[in-house]
Amino acid sequence: MTIKIKIARTAKEIDDVFRLRYDVYVREEGKFGGEENPNGRIIDHFDAVPGVANVIAYSSGEPIATIRINGNTDIGLPVEEFCDISEFKKKTLLENKHAVFGSSGMLAVKKEWRNKRKVFYALLKTAIGAGTNWNASHVIVTVKKETLSLYGRIGFEIIGENQWNEDAQDEVIPMAAPYPLVYGWAFGDISGKLSPFWVEKLGKISERILLEPSEILFNEHDDADEAYAIDNGWMSISKHDAQDHELILANLSQGELFGELALLEGGERSATATAITSTELIVIEKAKLLEETKKDPAQLLELLQYFAKRVRETDEFLMVHSFAPQTSRVKYALRLLWESAQLDRKSPGARIAKVGVDTIATHSQIRESEVLAVLEIEKMDGRIEYGKKFVRFLKEPDASVKRVELSDQDNLIRVTG
Repeated sequence: MTIKIKIARTAKEIDDVFRLRYDVYVREEGKFGGEENPNGRIIDHFDAVPGVANVIAYSSGEPIATIRINGNTDIGLPVEEFCDISEFKKKTLLENKHAVFGSSGMLAVKKEWRNKRKVFYALLKTAIGAGTNWNASHVIVTVKKETLSLYGRIGFEIIGENQWNEDAQDEVIPMAAPYPLVYGWAFGDISGKLSPFWVEKLGKISERILLEPSEILFNEHDDADEAYAIDNGWMSISKHDAQDHELILANLSQGELFGELALLEGGERSATATAITSTELIVIEKAKLLEETKKDPAQLLELLQYFAKRVRETDEFLMVHSFAPQTSRVKYALRLLWESAQLDRKSPGARIAKVGVDTIATHSQIRESEVLAVLEIEKMDGRIEYGKKFVRFLKEPDASVKRVELSDQDNLIRVTG
């Protein structure tokens, strides 16, 4: 079941936020007096001030979760309506006179989704990404006891006494964290695998999609206007030839980008993207990316250089699968797997890819028995270990199988490094 998490911008999306708050706080939790009212919405004056954004999550078009973020204004922050955080702000400003405060609150999650931690964290990551536009140095939140530990894992610390919120009929706890700390939690893992250009863009324009295993994100020939970065999980990129045989172009993991041609030309998708595991994607919208790059011509050049590199990689892949011998095709597939594999916590210095022989065979377009033969040789050489659902790389794969060249002079095909 696909879950889409985005900043509410349209009138309907913003209205969905207010209605969702009412459904959760009043109808499900009995807060705010627990009495039905014909308006069926919860809204306050902090929803109308500059520096506000509401993040909303949809499952099959139905709103399931929301959270609000506010930048500092002349009327203060929502948390200051019922919590005394003056000492925290005073101490912080003494340490950093340029400190800027932002806040997060109005968290409302439908009952059936409250045990889905991945939804809560994706919601918060999207909010943190949106907050980069406000240059906040610290984030202040008010939480309930039920979510105290979740915020604590991210790096938030309690900054005041529990306070009773009369409207909500519940105790709330003020917490705060330095913005760089929560930003590191939200984007730190993926930042180590992408260029600074993409890291900066993902922080400012990102929305998210959560996919279950085998869910299709898009099909070949679908309209294209977005690209994606994998925050966690695995995606398979495939297409069909004239005989309707499936060709696995790539199996991608954390930090990989795909669908980027949509950012240049739009049009139709040239391949199908399918989740291999539970996967969280960061969405890169064409209009937002172009708006950002127009601010700095040097960034546009960097974007074009990135696309040139991707075109070369695609040409290389097609040459391997068209001309290279079977053993080289398997080794080429292993090389690509190694480059996208994650560090193995159980084996320091090793990398692990959670794919099986069948996936490698499909990727290489040869029989599983022939893949097994190559894997056994690699295992005997002490380069890998493998099982039904994993390949563990103990050493870097043979770097010589990296590029296919055609020689007009001797009419030979060489696999070179």
